[in-house]
Amino acid sequence: MKDKEYLIKEFIKSIKQKFYGFSFLINYDFNEDSNDFYIWHNSKELQFENDNFREFVSDKMEELFFSNEFYDFNFGYDKHQNFNKSSELNNLYDGFNFGQITFINDGSEAGNEEYVLAA
Repeated sequence: MKDKEYLIKEFIKSIKQKFYGFSFLINYDFNEDSNDFYIWHNSKELQFENDNFREFVSDKMEELFFSNEFYDFNFGYDKHQNFNKSSELNNLYDGFNFGQITFINDGSEAGNEEYVLAA
């Protein structure tokens, strides 16, 4: 089985590539209490008004997660994720840039997290 975080990053990368023209944040967090990953995005439009998004996400989950026996994750729209996190500049994924602004949680414990702006 491939590393779960690698699979999540590939999942996020594929969504950014496919829906390049949309403005949205997408990222993930790990919940140590429930021992699962929470993959979130903040696009109400994509979640509720775009059938192609839902179909693409479903296909990618099958391709990347289920085929690798990775089931301990949640994915969905999170209206509470926004652009008011930080002003530091950095990149999300090894210089991978689609021209969207994304804030990334550095994985620190709640209350100590730092966010990085990836452009």
